[in-house]
Amino acid sequence: MVLGYGAANWLLDAAALYVAMAAFGPRPTIIGLLVAYGLANVMATIPISPGGLGVIEAILIPTLVGFGSSRSQVAIAVVVYRLVNFWTPIPVGAFSYITVTGHYLSRLMHPKPTNFVAEVNRQAASTTAKKPVNGLQPVKGSKGRRV
Repeated sequence: MVLGYGAANWLLDAAALYVAMAAFGPRPTIIGLLVAYGLANVMATIPISPGGLGVIEAILIPTLVGFGSSRSQVAIAVVVYRLVNFWTPIPVGAFSYITVTGHYLSRLMHPKPTNFVAEVNRQAASTTAKKPVNGLQPVKGSKGRRV
């Protein structure tokens, strides 16, 4: 199942590139698009930059031009594709991070007021209560010591 989700992720990502290409001119061949997309993503695994920034663009443009698309069409389509694919999730993630951490930071900065004395007494009462250890009860006359 995980392999299917991974394949669907790659195919839908390649479909996004196809839509970006089709939006700016003639549609590329599916084989050419998949070869360029696969080659760019394989080369992006070399850890030169985060997310393959620059590497994917440098591979996609000449590869798609080699498969018969015009350079200007490919350049604008790849830039739009990378804006949507790489840069759009960053503000969404930043907003989510601020929302989640802001909630916890506000709780740390402005804690709810509590009755400190009542809380200390409650904790003291719960720790001094005689609880059975391993099901054994204290023997009467042992002054609370367990035998």
